[in-house]
Amino acid sequence: MTELADYLHNPAMRECNPGIALDEPGKKPKKTKYYASDGTELDSKGELDRYEDLLMFQKCGDIYNLKAHPRYTLQEVPRLRYKPDFVYIVTVEYLWQDYSSKLLRGEMVIEEIKAVTKGGKLLRAETSLVRMKMLKNKYPRSRCFIGKPGMWREIK
Repeated sequence: MTELADYLHNPAMRECNPGIALDEPGKKPKKTKYYASDGTELDSKGELDRYEDLLMFQKCGDIYNLKAHPRYTLQEVPRLRYKPDFVYIVTVEYLWQDYSSKLLRGEMVIEEIKAVTKGGKLLRAETSLVRMKMLKNKYPRSRCFIGKPGMWREIK
């Protein structure tokens, strides 16, 4: 048997040399992809929850043309692309979730889900903020939001 096979089949060897462990018994591997009810692949639990909400809004007729992770080219040379989390079009006027903005019928909404601290600071969002601003310049009539439900920040 090879050294790796000995290691895998001999618990005593694993105890004396824990540095070779491929995975620890009893620990679940981190889930890296999440799948919505319609089969769409998403990157996080927060994205999954928001996407399911948006699917419900689409079924009710409040929004249409919902897209998850559409690709936009921000500039050609050098090529710079961006994939926001969600893009959709509003069909009815309503107040945005935190009641700070009113969405008008026919407006395109672009959302980027990011972690937010208790103080309201976005985590790991510098690149996304720059790209959202570039996307807002390319589509000036769109409404761009970054954050998470209940703690959205509009990009102007």
